Amino acid sequence: MSKTRVYRIWRDMINRCHYEKYPERHLYGGRGIVVCERWCQSFENFYTDMGDAPKGMSIDRIDGDGNYEPSNCRWATAKQQANNRRKPGVTARAAA
Repeated sequence: MSKTRVYRIWRDMINRCHYEKYPERHLYGGRGIVVCERWCQSFENFYTDMGDAPKGMSIDRIDGDGNYEPSNCRWATAKQQANNRRKPGVTARAAA
């Protein structure tokens, strides 16, 4: 499945959290956001938990300050993701 859209989503998720040279790492791994161990271990684990990405949807963290893990991820539309964005420079602690 390495040429599928869902595989690219998984690979990019891993890279933005764990690859030091990823251009936007500061927005993910640099903020302490990680991918759960189960999903880091294999694409198959991720696929078992999330399934195929529905057309027009991408992975979204329900809690934007939380990790990529089954209980905090969903497939979401661009509109859902826009409504779930944190304000620039604001973290969950600062907003509380």
